[in-house]
Amino acid sequence: MKAKPIGCQVSMAMRASSICTLLVFSSLTNAHASDALSTLTSGNFPRQIELLKTEPVSPDSQLGKEARSIYAKTSVSPGERIRFSVTYLGVSAGDAEITLRPPVKHGKSWAHRITAEVKSSSWYSWLVKLHDSVEEVSNEALQFTPVTFYINQVEKNYQSTKLLEYNQAALSVRQRSKRLGQDEVQKDFQYPKGTKEALGALYYLRTQLASSHPPPLHLEFPIFTSEKTWTGKASYRGSETR
Repeated sequence: MKAKPIGCQVSMAMRASSICTLLVFSSLTNAHASDALSTLTSGNFPRQIELLKTEPVSPDSQLGKEARSIYAKTSVSPGERIRFSVTYLGVSAGDAEITLRPPVKHGKSWAHRITAEVKSSSWYSWLVKLHDSVEEVSNEALQFTPVTFYINQVEKNYQSTKLLEYNQAALSVRQRSKRLGQDEVQKDFQYPKGTKEALGALYYLRTQLASSHPPPLHLEFPIFTSEKTWTGKASYRGSETR
């Protein structure tokens, strides 16, 4: 029986301002192999920049065995799917689903592949119709260091895609972004060592909490998102045994 964290408070803060995201945990299941991002939709929606292709790691290869040995030491495993209810002012506004996919090749090693999809509920779509998809590839075992991050946003009349490619040696990231009807824009940013991306941060938190006895009461690390490096802060709330 493994103890798994059931909740944490997460905030991202920069200077005097802060951003708080509220995700209410709904369910955690093992996902069947599928090319779809989630069970919310078929995943067919317009993209402004195409998603980079990844090559799966063969389960019987040396890399596949290495990946399995790492996952065996944690509370997470490929095929795991986490379903959230997204609330706004205490009312359900939609659903989010995050899936840890089988590992993919990255150079001579392997990397995590995490996908996510967010979709507004039918009533909230009257205010803002939202349908976002995300994919992150990260490596360095349980550090979840970002390699690439992709987000495709379809929100009412706003359609935009961003692709971020991380240069881990130079601690720099190149961002390509394109909005519907506009030219592609390219920007470069620096980031501090130890930086996580949005999806990798969730799994980094879970593995750090599960691998420490007792779990740390507080964790703090940099997160790069929205063209800035923020400070991610997490507080441990409790565990459940399954």
